[in-house]
Amino acid sequence: MTSGSGGPGPARRLWSRLLRAVEAVSAVSILVMMGLMTADVIGREGLNRPLPGASELIEFCLVAAVFTGLVFVSWRERHITADLFDALLGRRGRLALRAFGCAIGAGIFGLAAPQMLRLARRAADFGDVSATFGVPMGWPLGVMTALCAVCALAFVLRAVLLAAVLLRGEDLEEGAE
Repeated sequence: MTSGSGGPGPARRLWSRLLRAVEAVSAVSILVMMGLMTADVIGREGLNRPLPGASELIEFCLVAAVFTGLVFVSWRERHITADLFDALLGRRGRLALRAFGCAIGAGIFGLAAPQMLRLARRAADFGDVSATFGVPMGWPLGVMTALCAVCALAFVLRAVLLAAVLLRGEDLEEGAE
C-alpha cells in the first residue's frame, strides 16, 4: 500500500481519509446526542415541554455513533479483549492470535452485511418509515449495511497486515496503522 516514493500510496491515503471521516461522524453523533438529550430533559423537566422527535433523532445518532465507531475500533484493534493466554504465547503467537481474531471479525461482519442489506431492501419494499419524521427506514439500514461491509474490510486488511508481519518475522506495535 505504499508508492515507489516511500510515502503512503493512494489506497492508504484513501483508507486514512475514510477512517478520519468515520471518526468525525462518530464524534459529531455523540455530541448531537448529548445536546438533544440535554435539551429534551430541560424541556421535559424544567419547562414541561419535551423536545418533539428527540427520541427518534437520538436513536439515529446512536446508530451512526455505533456503526462508525465499529470501523475505527476494528481497524485499531481496540475491542475489549481478554488476554488470558498472552503471557503463555510468544510474540509470534500473539500476532497469530490477533490475525485470527481479525479473521473472525471479518467473517462475522462479512456475514452481517448481507443480512443488513436484506433488511434494508425489505424495509424499502414495505415502505417502512420512522414514527416521528417519516424517514424511510431503508436508508438508515442501508448505511448500517455499508458500515458493516467497511468494518469487515477493516478486519480483512488488519488480518492481512498482521499475517504479512508474522510471515516476515517483523515487529508491529499494538494498534499500529
